[in-house]
Amino acid sequence: MYFTGPAKSPLSVVTYSDSKLVEKFLNRGSKSVADAVRPILEDMDVRGFDALVDYSKKFDSFELNTGSIRIAMDEIQRQAATLKNEQKKAIEFAYNSTMEVQQEIAKSCQSVEVNSDFGCTKQVPVPIERVGFYVPGGLAPLPSSLLMAGTSARAAGVKDIVFCTPPRKEGINPATAYIMLKLKVNEAFWLGGVAAIWLMTNGISSICKPVDKICGPGNAYVAEAKSQVAQTGKVGIDMIAGPSEVLVLADDSANPEFIAADLLAQAEHGLDSSAVLVTDSEKLALAVQTDVGSQLAKMKRGKEIATSLENCGGIFVVGDLLNDGVDIANRFAAEHLELFCKKETEAAILKKMPIAGAVFVRTGEAFADYGMTGGNHILPTKRTARFSSGLSARDFLVWQYIEELTDDGQKKLAEMAGTFADMESLEAHANAARKRDR
Repeated sequence: MYFTGPAKSPLSVVTYSDSKLVEKFLNRGSKSVADAVRPILEDMDVRGFDALVDYSKKFDSFELNTGSIRIAMDEIQRQAATLKNEQKKAIEFAYNSTMEVQQEIAKSCQSVEVNSDFGCTKQVPVPIERVGFYVPGGLAPLPSSLLMAGTSARAAGVKDIVFCTPPRKEGINPATAYIMLKLKVNEAFWLGGVAAIWLMTNGISSICKPVDKICGPGNAYVAEAKSQVAQTGKVGIDMIAGPSEVLVLADDSANPEFIAADLLAQAEHGLDSSAVLVTDSEKLALAVQTDVGSQLAKMKRGKEIATSLENCGGIFVVGDLLNDGVDIANRFAAEHLELFCKKETEAAILKKMPIAGAVFVRTGEAFADYGMTGGNHILPTKRTARFSSGLSARDFLVWQYIEELTDDGQKKLAEMAGTFADMESLEAHANAARKRDR
């Protein structure tokens, strides 16, 4: 069943029984770029810096050399100084808010120690030493993503931060530059796309040492490059970020203007970004549909946002939010889940713990994008919230086991260990254990 609103809108309103919108959401952004990325990485493996030079010229029209690849500190300082006071104030608030949360998360990562009659076993958190951050260029340079990842890393105790971004004629983005200074970035390079991921993974002598982990958003080619280098075992990555997503659960108490604005904000991320409303109120559904059309008409990038909503957005009208609504939320497992409901409904939904990268209670997700809530906006997408978490200081720690047995403990355990080795037909293992009891 379809409804039509009084204002022109790219959003369809359908009943839950119509599953086409669900399938449209789940199957978006499936085009593979693996075959395009693989030969570029292989070429860089063979030709090293010469390949970086060629690809920088091809993709970014940039004359790369051992001098021009570095972003000079004086340029970073000069660009940061161009920010207005209100812009600096916004960054400072976001930085302090996210750092406070991440420091508390880091404090919660305590070592564990278990003592027994045979010895002692510990698990100890150790900060990753060297991390690389990628910040995309283009219309949306996303300095906020550098802030999110950087505060998490510094709170965890990461020693070295390496930064890569595509070269820009106008220089480093001022907000990015200001955040780089706040984070005390150790090394910064003009390098974009697959080339940046390759450099941070492999390093080049006299230019950059390899990093231990790579973080940051990017287009499909950057995401694929991160995936492929991670599979080599040379470097870790934060996550494979897919198209951005929001799913809103709302009843008739919600403000349709706010919800429409939130859906538009999410669709602004890209043509494959998803923005979905689920409601038990036909009246709200039609009001949101109308408001989306009205607000969209006033936006400079209205055409692109409308295309995103047509391709990957929609409104579901369901029988009830607590059952059908939560069912849809769990099926989508969206990056962002917003709740705009009466208090009793909201509490019941939260009690069910719906699956999402992050849940926003009567709060627009845009606040979290810019650090106003203190949370981290680097979140799992494409249903990966079912088994993964948003980025935090925990992701910049490795958990190392320290295991010790006393001499007497080894003697007492030698035969049991040897018996287990026998069951696996591992003679040398059995011998190594039993030697301790002779």
